[in-house]
Amino acid sequence: MSMRMSFGQEMRMAQKQVLAPRMIQSMEILQLPLLALEERIEQEIQNNETLELVEPETEGNSPTESVAESPPAATAEQPLLVDQDHSNKDDFERSYDWSKEYPDTDEDRRRSSPGRNDEASDRYFDTIANMEDRPETLFNHLHDQLAHYEALPELQRAADKIIFPGVGEASTAMQKLKESSLITLIPNLKQPVLGICLGMQLLCDFTEEGNTKGLGIFNTKVKRFSNKVKVPQMGWNIIKNLKSDLFTGVKENEYMYLVHSYYAEQCEQAIATTDYDINYASALQHNNFFGVQFHPEKSSLAGERILENFLKLDIK
Repeated sequence: MSMRMSFGQEMRMAQKQVLAPRMIQSMEILQLPLLALEERIEQEIQNNETLELVEPETEGNSPTESVAESPPAATAEQPLLVDQDHSNKDDFERSYDWSKEYPDTDEDRRRSSPGRNDEASDRYFDTIANMEDRPETLFNHLHDQLAHYEALPELQRAADKIIFPGVGEASTAMQKLKESSLITLIPNLKQPVLGICLGMQLLCDFTEEGNTKGLGIFNTKVKRFSNKVKVPQMGWNIIKNLKSDLFTGVKENEYMYLVHSYYAEQCEQAIATTDYDINYASALQHNNFFGVQFHPEKSSLAGERILENFLKLDIK
């Protein structure tokens, strides 16, 4: 157990304008109309005996003589009358409440000092240092094994079936295959291989997405839909012209779920077709390699049946 203590110093400059109550009162008095001002003065003289009214000097009066007028007789204290159209009283009240309407939020915007940043950084690295190493995931383990497949010839026969899925962008996916040496492993596989969506497109000769050269399993090119239709195609569409054991038990014109912007052109290896902007190959087969543009895992019972058929394939 360790303890860490650090000190930080910061300087903050702030400017705030506050009107004192006496200043607000003075400004309010100066804004009063003449009649209201006279009444205010008379009321103050009546309430405060130490005040007296000094008349302006005239030719007939002594310079030092001052006369205090008697307050007007009144049966009751006269309330202060203010002309609401010219008093601007509300303006002064708002000025007095500025601190409430616009609170000083400098505290909220205060930035951490370098000392505090260093302290937080030290705590972060201390936490990392005290953590156990993250265990290797199954994916990373298999990825490393596939990267050294040449030293393990039995690795190619380790799986009965291989599904080659794909989500993302073609050129980036191909780069990942090159980095992991899978680009040479996949074409040499002998067991049934099923490419799904982008996985099927990468098995073709070429795709317009990123002008990417594919693995060359299927002799066709992948092109982008035109602007005549909504791109990407997203939703349910039918597959027809079914020609493979992959579709055993799947009826013609069955609906499948698709999400894609690129399509495989018609070719001799097509085992299913779909219409969207153009009639294209929505499924392909060459020897032990199969490819489907749709997502069988998202296509209800029919999609489940296709995956089941793939697992039952026996290709030697």
